[in-house]
Amino acid sequence: MIRDGTVFDDDHLPSSIVGRNRHMNEVTDALAPIQDGFRAENCFLFGPSGVGKTTVAKAAVRELRQEVLDVPHAYVNCWQDYTRNAVLEQLARELVGAALPRSSSTDRLIDLITSNLHGPGVVILDEVDQLRGTEVLYDLHEIRGLSWIGIANREVDLLADLDERVTSRISVAYRVNFDTYGEDAITEILSRRAREGLGPNAVGEDVLARIARLSEGDARQAIAALWVAARMASREGLSAIPGRLVEDAVADAEREVRQKTISKLNAHQACALRGP
Repeated sequence: MIRDGTVFDDDHLPSSIVGRNRHMNEVTDALAPIQDGFRAENCFLFGPSGVGKTTVAKAAVRELRQEVLDVPHAYVNCWQDYTRNAVLEQLARELVGAALPRSSSTDRLIDLITSNLHGPGVVILDEVDQLRGTEVLYDLHEIRGLSWIGIANREVDLLADLDERVTSRISVAYRVNFDTYGEDAITEILSRRAREGLGPNAVGEDVLARIARLSEGDARQAIAALWVAARMASREGLSAIPGRLVEDAVADAEREVRQKTISKLNAHQACALRGP
């Protein structure tokens, strides 16, 4: 039944994006100046979990790279790299391919990026509201030619910790707001993942629609539920996912997603979760 399990991974980037044409257009418009050799507009994507923010950001950069093959680009997950130096180290490696001396200072990292960035580039800062201090946004703004796509759940959470000089730099950035998916969009997303990752006739539209309805607009949860259901059916030796597995698969997927999130907590986030 299962042909390619990677299709259900969180970091899988589909060949086409469902239900987000307006959002894609806004992000590609922000990046468009790079095609003419100019710095792009900084851009923030806001919305709840599982609504396609990261997928749209990565797809927009992929589309840009089809026009400008050698555009410098990088992706930073600020959930994992949440300090100023961690972000800069990731950019030095991924954006400009710099060899890092051990324990590089902030100034040294900025100098490495600045001196090796040839032409305008873009960085995706996922979970940007998880940064411990936002001075790095000021650092990036000061690097000639570099722009960012920042991704967060709520703008208010991001702005709460910004100092005045950072706020002034990002006040003119694009804002692209995402709402939850409708059931039809999630059903189509699941249908495409099933065609790529599962065998022929492995799941019916009625099962996909039921998963979509129970996932309440969260595509990440829905994709995880389909993957769980496929594994459950495979363990039973079935060639198709029966409807009787859907509710258990959705519940198990919720637990898996929650556990995966908890397992990725760093000391800073765990401390914040526990509270004072």
